[in-house]
Amino acid sequence: MQDRCFSIGLISDGSISGYMRDEENEIFFDNSCQEDFLDDLLLAVLSAVGDIPAEERKSIFWADLAPMQARWTVFGSNSRIRITVTNFDSSRNVAQAAVTLTLDKDRLLRDLAEELGEVLARFGMYGYRSEWRHEFPLSLYLHIKDLAEGTDITALNKRISEQENMGIAADGSDFGKEKSAL
Repeated sequence: MQDRCFSIGLISDGSISGYMRDEENEIFFDNSCQEDFLDDLLLAVLSAVGDIPAEERKSIFWADLAPMQARWTVFGSNSRIRITVTNFDSSRNVAQAAVTLTLDKDRLLRDLAEELGEVLARFGMYGYRSEWRHEFPLSLYLHIKDLAEGTDITALNKRISEQENMGIAADGSDFGKEKSAL
C-alpha cells in the first residue's frame, strides 16, 4: 500500500498527533484538546475544495504547539490543495518557520476518509470523545467520504417543510443513508 499523505498516529488522553506529507515536505501535528484541531482541519479542507457554503468556509485556523502557535492556511484549486503551516511564538506575532505542502485533491480526500474511517472503527464515537475530549466530526467525515468516493449519500437532499419545522423550511439529509455509509 502507498503511504498516505495524512495519518493519525496517536489519540490519547486529550492529545492527537500525526502527519501530513507531500513528495518534498512533512508537517507533524501534536495538538492538545484545547482546540478542536481535526474539526478545523476538515472544515478548512472542505472550504478549499469549495464544497461547503460560503458562510461556513474557514481557510485559516490556529493550533497550539506549546509553547508555540501554528497558523494553518489551506487553499485549493481544481486539482490541488496547498497547506501552509507557519509556526509563531506564543504571542502569535513573530513567525519562526513555515512549511508548505501541495497535495493532489483527490488523494487528500481519499486519505482523510480512509484514516478517519479507521479511527472511527478503532475507537468508536464514544472512545474518540473519551480520548480526544471532542466529539468525532461525523458530518464532516461523511462529507469528505462522499467526495472521496464520488457519491452523494450525505448531501443535503431532503427538504424539511415549513409545517415540519415551525414555519421555516430547512435542508436536511437522510439519516438512514448516512448510517449505512458508516
